[in-house]
Amino acid sequence: MNDASHPSSRHLALARGQRMVMTAIAGYFIAVAVAVNVPRFSSIPFPVLGILLLLGFLGVLDICNGLEYKPLKKYLCLASMLLPFANVAIILVLNYKANRKLKHAGFHVGIFGATIIGAPKSSFKRTR
Repeated sequence: MNDASHPSSRHLALARGQRMVMTAIAGYFIAVAVAVNVPRFSSIPFPVLGILLLLGFLGVLDICNGLEYKPLKKYLCLASMLLPFANVAIILVLNYKANRKLKHAGFHVGIFGATIIGAPKSSFKRTR
């Protein structure tokens, strides 16, 4: 088991991917609520949808990298994100697997992803 104070890059990719996917989903719901309730916006602006879609794809890619999927499986996950209803199933399965792996590594998993118990916030920054 990993020490929670020194998480691996795989665990950080999982946590970062979870946060991106959950943020994209929450952003979509907020954009829909604004489009429905504000008369000036009859639909969701295309740039907002594009940003949320990109955020969701990058999040799924990070989760797939953290779960150490092979390239073909990553591409299948990304392609299925464009299919209605299949995208929800893929997100649920990936999120379940990521939660299980992160909890085993000592992360605290909440609604918007995982946090390391007792770790500074800077540990989630992307490193190359």
